[in-house]
Amino acid sequence: MSIIVLLDSGPLGMATNPKATPLCRECRLWLGSLEPLGYEVMLPEIADYEVRRELLRAGKAAGIRQLDLLKTLIQYLPITTEAMLLAAEFWAEARRVGKPTADPKALDGDVILAAQARLLANEGNEVVVATTNVRHLSYSSMLANGNSSSKQMSKTGATRAVPRIEERYGNYKPKSQPSKIPRQVKPIARSLRG
Repeated sequence: MSIIVLLDSGPLGMATNPKATPLCRECRLWLGSLEPLGYEVMLPEIADYEVRRELLRAGKAAGIRQLDLLKTLIQYLPITTEAMLLAAEFWAEARRVGKPTADPKALDGDVILAAQARLLANEGNEVVVATTNVRHLSYSSMLANGNSSSKQMSKTGATRAVPRIEERYGNYKPKSQPSKIPRQVKPIARSLRG
């Protein structure tokens, strides 16, 4: 079983920002500390799309180069037909229960990311989504866990950001902790399990 960290667009944007702000440096240190401790970090195609489109719009060539470089350093997770079909189910369920994560006409990247996380978990992996957008992804994560009631969501603590690795990964106890998670990056507390 692998322990997979999926990067959402917020942490991905910080990790690939060529400006050396304290927050971007902190995020890069955190990201760099994961692999040596045995975590598999993945770059979902939907997160790449969300960050890349804004970099292209703004004409930020240096940011695009950084994003392309990161793509060569960590595993890239392409969007599959299976993920899109599951994302459509998540999207419909979110609207049925009155918890949409995006405008009805928008391509909802959060449910696509949640579907990718669920598919990885179905393969026997533990999956954590690192995000700056806990509100949207916490509901998508709940859908991916097969739990669609908002009452159960608050009971499970799915919206609570938990910075300690052993709390996020159940019984897994790493030999040492990764660098401190940047305060804007909030892993969804409930890791997905197959």
